[in-house]
Amino acid sequence: MKYNCIIVDDEPLARKVIEKHLQSFPQLTLQGSVESAKAVFELLNTQNIHLIFLDIQMPLVDGLQFIRSMRHPPSVIFTTAYTEYAAESYILDAIDYLVKPVSLERCERGINKFLKSIQPEPVEEKQFLLVKQDGKLSKVFLNTISYVEARKDYLMIHTPTHVYIKHMTMKAIEGMLPDQQFKRVHRSFIVSADAITQIDGNTVEISGKAIPIGDKYRKEVMALFRGNNKFR
Repeated sequence: MKYNCIIVDDEPLARKVIEKHLQSFPQLTLQGSVESAKAVFELLNTQNIHLIFLDIQMPLVDGLQFIRSMRHPPSVIFTTAYTEYAAESYILDAIDYLVKPVSLERCERGINKFLKSIQPEPVEEKQFLLVKQDGKLSKVFLNTISYVEARKDYLMIHTPTHVYIKHMTMKAIEGMLPDQQFKRVHRSFIVSADAITQIDGNTVEISGKAIPIGDKYRKEVMALFRGNNKFR
């Protein structure tokens, strides 16, 4: 994903430095480089700006006043020759505070902070199911599941060493299993591609058991397994 940014600084050379640094970051698209806070308003009204590189000491309105005047400002990285405003900048929730001359390395650190703040952390997939059996709660790790079989209101979760019974629908467990590993092959069966030992006509074989491939799922299943090096 790309993010729009602008540079606001009354020193042309300082703007040029940031502009050059931004060429190293394809995640950011520069939408404008202007000399005063006053000139920013048109850009903010016409563009969806995610990040401002903002000088502090500028004519008419300084950078701190400018950010305080906005109800919902974009993310801001202050770029200034003065160190004494750092504390106030963080009160304003600035992403970073860069002291001129701004090096590429220091600019990169600020941009990485911005990207981390705006991009959600990836949600780690749950790697196991919890199954209660014989009064005990067991973890069934997804990478041990060979196939799942529907039996009325229950599921039989088959691993190489055990069969677990869980009260759950096929639709519910299908949504919990990683798409790249597990595939619905029949209205009553979900299989692990890694566990399949053979594909023979209308069935797949897992641990000596022939599991039917339903007509509804045949085309998608065969396309998936044709792309698996194991069956080439």
